[in-house]
Amino acid sequence: MSREKRRAGESVVPQPVKKIEITEDKKKLRVVLALLFGTLGVGLLTYAVASFFSAEEGWQTIETNISYGVTCGSDFTFQYYLGGEGVSATAQKKQLVKIYSQASAMAHQMFHETEQFPGVANVAYINAHPGEVIQIDEGLYHAFETYLENGCRNLYLGPVYDQYRNFFSADVGTEEFDPIQSKEMDIYFREILTYANDPAHVNLDLLGDNKVRLTLSEECKEYALDNEIINWIDFYWAKNAFIVDYLAEKITMEGYTLGRITSVDGYARMLSANDSNQITLYNREDMNVCMVGTLKVDGAVSVVVLHDYPLGEADSCFYGERKDGSLVSAYIDTADGRDRTFTDTICFSSDKKGCGEIISNVIPLYISEEENTSALQKLAGEDIFYIFYDNGTFYSNHKEGSYEQRSGKLNQVY
Repeated sequence: MSREKRRAGESVVPQPVKKIEITEDKKKLRVVLALLFGTLGVGLLTYAVASFFSAEEGWQTIETNISYGVTCGSDFTFQYYLGGEGVSATAQKKQLVKIYSQASAMAHQMFHETEQFPGVANVAYINAHPGEVIQIDEGLYHAFETYLENGCRNLYLGPVYDQYRNFFSADVGTEEFDPIQSKEMDIYFREILTYANDPAHVNLDLLGDNKVRLTLSEECKEYALDNEIINWIDFYWAKNAFIVDYLAEKITMEGYTLGRITSVDGYARMLSANDSNQITLYNREDMNVCMVGTLKVDGAVSVVVLHDYPLGEADSCFYGERKDGSLVSAYIDTADGRDRTFTDTICFSSDKKGCGEIISNVIPLYISEEENTSALQKLAGEDIFYIFYDNGTFYSNHKEGSYEQRSGKLNQVY
């Protein structure tokens, strides 16, 4: 469009369209060019597809294919040693992309707490249909079963988690969502917890055969209606622990075990019995994080790193900062709806249990004002091992020699 200004009342007369006569020769040229570009387009598409699936032997990163729709793949890194089983690396990659993409797409839908999907009875669907017996996927059923196994009630903190989501995503006015800064929010959380902590008011009944029912008391229903509460059950910060187990299960079921899956927020599954990995250990000092050591884990091991600060931009949605500079995390205590951890960083590992099982066992120990040394030591009897660093000393129930102290450059958290 012309940048010249028009005088008032002056009309704009468009330039007449020029008629270009296409001769027979030009028609032929147009057909040839169309065929040429069409062939080139197919060639480029073929090349792109071939490049996506072709692979050399060795460690390669497997990514989800967009043709499977939205997946949770952006939260995970899946690495696999291709060609290690005497099979073509390219053939393996093609099959792994399919398996990983399907599993990631299903996990995204199954564990979603706010959006429903056609034909999928997910977390959002269960929340929207209290009192109904619902058939769900075996993977989601197992996640519920695992999370609730030790009487953990954190699954029912959905209304509290929603307010912390507001807190962590807001640029200004965060104090209204913080129970420490807002008396009104503190009262609201304590009201919610009278329901969330009582199975008579809120409970997910596991009925067997992958069937569940969210049971809400009449009083709870009225309270939820008055306060516009639409979800009680919510995995929130623990979601990727159960998803990484689901992905690992789907991949190993197909016979693929020479890989590892890690999440952006501290969960990992090493799939190979012959693998050996070094886990970096961190410690927070005020607003800075430094590397303090490494932990060696051998074989098919599950690793859970819990931390009250973000590891990076990808998991910053679980953390916030008050005006006074203090950090707030998503590790919420069912006692009062406030965040707390007894130490800033702790690493758990197990060669017998998945990440979800670890979470189920350690939530009441980590989300606590004080360290429960005797309970932490007893975790070894559950095949769960821990290590954390405090004031220049490592505390662990790992065998001696499995970790070493190091020093690393300090990095600011915020």
